Amino acid sequence: MAHAEVRHLHSDNGVFTAEEFRNDCREKDQTQSFSGVGVQHQNARAKRAIQTIIYMIRTFMIHVSLHWNECGIDNLSLWPFVVHHAAWLYNRLPNRVTGLTPLERLMESLTNRRDIL
Repeated sequence: MAHAEVRHLHSDNGVFTAEEFRNDCREKDQTQSFSGVGVQHQNARAKRAIQTIIYMIRTFMIHVSLHWNECGIDNLSLWPFVVHHAAWLYNRLPNRVTGLTPLERLMESLTNRRDIL
């Protein structure tokens, strides 16, 4: 897969305002902008993606607990695995409208999708 070039970063005012980080951005010819304090609504697409992944995680955990409850499935150590798996799936499943996956949109190139078959 090709790599994506980051040209602009929009973030909160936390660690991204550190001089070391800002210098690195300047060296890479990247511009920065910052959201206002307490403004959580500035990235609706990211929030929606996170919400979808969280719903996937809950669904996976409920499904497993209903079918294999006697195997100690309620173990919290499974959460990192399920989070990783849900994010992996989300990034590789095509959008119904565009037919593109989030990774394909990010990389601006089509994949063969063999890893999800």
